[in-house]
Amino acid sequence: MSEPTQSPPKKSVSTYNKESYAKLEAIFTKLFPRVFCLDNPVPLAIRMDKQLCDAVPQIPRRRCRWFLLRWCARKQYLQAMSKKGAVRRNLDGSKAGPVIEKHRLFSVTKRAKKKVKKGAKK
Repeated sequence: MSEPTQSPPKKSVSTYNKESYAKLEAIFTKLFPRVFCLDNPVPLAIRMDKQLCDAVPQIPRRRCRWFLLRWCARKQYLQAMSKKGAVRRNLDGSKAGPVIEKHRLFSVTKRAKKKVKKGAKK
């Protein structure tokens, strides 16, 4: 009796790369300049993914969330989150509440880890 042959796993063609990030960044910085500012990012409201996906329904939810994950990992964003008294913002730029201490400390820790990792690469 022969064993069933297994087909090789399908390779997913990843369109989640620097180029696609740059395209989304260009779209979001144009549509929502008050919160997606390259030079001076602001802490985003909790559940910003829902606000963003609802505001731009033509962009798949998965892509919006992927973009936010990368945006929030940026050095400049982590710096904004690390500031004492930082305020989170909604898509329209209105205040969404303060950055709680737990989240601020997480950003401080993440920035420190990035610095250590960057230093180890040199």
